[in-house]
Amino acid sequence: MSARPAIKRSEGRWPIGTRADGSPIALPYLRWEGGPGQHLYLGVTIHGDEITGQASLWRVGAWLEQSELHGTVTAVPVQNPEGFNYAVRGIPGRTVDPNRAYPGDPRGETMERITARLTDAAVAADAAIDVHTAGWAMPYVLLDPVADPALAERTRALARATGITRVEEFASEDYEKEGLAASLPPAVLAAGKPAFTLELGGHGHIEWGHVEAGAVAMRNAIRHLGIVTDAVESVKDVPVIEHEGHRRTALFCDHGGLVEFTVRPGDAVARGKRIGRVRDVYGKVIEEILAPRAGFVLALTPTNAVWSGAYLGELAAEE
Repeated sequence: MSARPAIKRSEGRWPIGTRADGSPIALPYLRWEGGPGQHLYLGVTIHGDEITGQASLWRVGAWLEQSELHGTVTAVPVQNPEGFNYAVRGIPGRTVDPNRAYPGDPRGETMERITARLTDAAVAADAAIDVHTAGWAMPYVLLDPVADPALAERTRALARATGITRVEEFASEDYEKEGLAASLPPAVLAAGKPAFTLELGGHGHIEWGHVEAGAVAMRNAIRHLGIVTDAVESVKDVPVIEHEGHRRTALFCDHGGLVEFTVRPGDAVARGKRIGRVRDVYGKVIEEILAPRAGFVLALTPTNAVWSGAYLGELAAEE
């Protein structure tokens, strides 16, 4: 019987720069290396208040250390240490969304230096998964537009392997408006390698009910790449929509007040179905929020007090 290849586990911090007081800014990383094979990059918490994926990563790491590896997994559990330390989305004192700052600039301002180092790490791998959270949500994979049909199919195959619901990114006009081409997956796709975003639940907290689903999705992606060759797992205890052909569509309100939702993430909706209603401070309904198209609910804001034009959540709308 051949011996199991030894697993080399390493951890450390990639230096980025210094703060005003001279203390270092650095990115923590973990790496598990086995025999020759594919290399997967896993990034978590580019938004500092999106932390569920870190708990998923604990489970992935424990599994890797009990497995036979044919390849490498590199993980950055905190891609935005400044935001993480203050439990905020971006970097304190900065208005730029860190997930709109790729591929970065190693000689730019702090956020650009961080995203440049992350881009280098992700592009050095054979595929990448960027893990986020979407508030009160169901787990889902977001697929960016890809011009190369072969790369699009490789990316879609990796996404299908996770066992998680797959959804296309915003339509082109909204995709450009949101600056999503400057997020990590497009930077990796531009290098000819599969990449996508994995969204879990949570907003400033770990959504414990999604931790295992996130871990299963990552483990299945690792299996798909042949890094570990044990049995594929099924995603349990969260909604999974197998049918593809849905596109992410955002919901907003016209009136400020308190929003009361009448659906939950994962619920199917017909066009015109009520998603929720906005009430004023006297309790009167001042706006009905209706589904613009048929599909299912991806995410809803965990913040019930809203202003005019506020983001309320997202549907996966039929194309």
